[in-house]
Amino acid sequence: MNARERVLVERELVVRRYREGVALSRLAEEYGVTAGWLGRRFDEWGEVRRGLVAALLYRRAGARVFRGRAQRRTSEEVGEARAEFVGARESVEARYREGVSAAALAREFRVSATFVAERLVEWGVSRREQRERWEGPGVSPSGSDASPSGSGVSPSGSDASPSYGESVN
Repeated sequence: MNARERVLVERELVVRRYREGVALSRLAEEYGVTAGWLGRRFDEWGEVRRGLVAALLYRRAGARVFRGRAQRRTSEEVGEARAEFVGARESVEARYREGVSAAALAREFRVSATFVAERLVEWGVSRREQRERWEGPGVSPSGSDASPSGSGVSPSGSDASPSYGESVN
């Protein structure tokens, strides 16, 4: 019996497993048929197929599912969040110095990262440098030459690009 015949013979099992949440693509893979072919069989059999959102909800735990945009907050709500952040100044400063990122603090207090950065500067807290995205010589986050020799050679080995306003010749 070939793969397609097996699906047709085990139709009830295939449909039951699909209704239990097994993805059509996974069923197709298990039976050795294409998802398109199996989808057409479901259509022929009158089986209602899940839409994209419903299919995403059946994914394994931990998958991020887009559930629409977050609702906009009123200016009062934003003001309250900012006031809460400023009210927790000592805790915020201590946690930032312990290594909690400005972005993490912004998420926690539901304020913008820019607001957090501005308050840290205003409060005289020294800002940490951005971490390098990759290891090795190259351009530092501030844009200055970070190669050990100061030669201006990029990681690819070619000469560094000219700065804004510099001539190429």
